[in-house]
Amino acid sequence: MKKVVLILLFLFIYIQIFSIQSKKNLVKVDIIGKSGIKSYYVNFSNEQNLDSFEIYDVLN
Repeated sequence: MKKVVLILLFLFIYIQIFSIQSKKNLVKVDIIGKSGIKSYYVNFSNEQNLDSFEIYDVLN
């Protein structure tokens, strides 16, 4: 039981660290329209080349 708890704790910490590192170049964009607010995350590949990016849709 102790090993299972330690493994779950390790996975939780690993996932948190990975999500922080992957959000380094992430920008949140909120678009306000008639139907409400729509949020998107834009992930730039690097700071020098802003032409290369990916857009992630956020479910509200």
